[in-house]
Amino acid sequence: MEQTLCLTSKNQDTVFSTKLSRNLCEIATNVGLYRILWKPNAVGIKAARELIKPISSGLDKLKEQEDVYINSEDEKIKTAYKEFIPLLENYLRACKMFPNSFVDVN
Repeated sequence: MEQTLCLTSKNQDTVFSTKLSRNLCEIATNVGLYRILWKPNAVGIKAARELIKPISSGLDKLKEQEDVYINSEDEKIKTAYKEFIPLLENYLRACKMFPNSFVDVN
């Protein structure tokens, strides 16, 4: 099951959108990003500016643990890791470009 992450302007224009695969849940949980990404409203996140610090922190943790994921014998973990890094980098970039945009997951 995929979910879509969206950032929308106050005019309800989509300024960023990407798909979140369920394959990323385990890795996201390991670095403290699961609820931030999949359930931002449940943790009180409404605006993109509120995502900058946790995404930056999670991305740093992932990069520090690169060997764990890349050397995993589980191909799904390797693939998920390789998919997750650019997804987070792009999402972080969008949050910085549009800090006042609204966060939506559906």
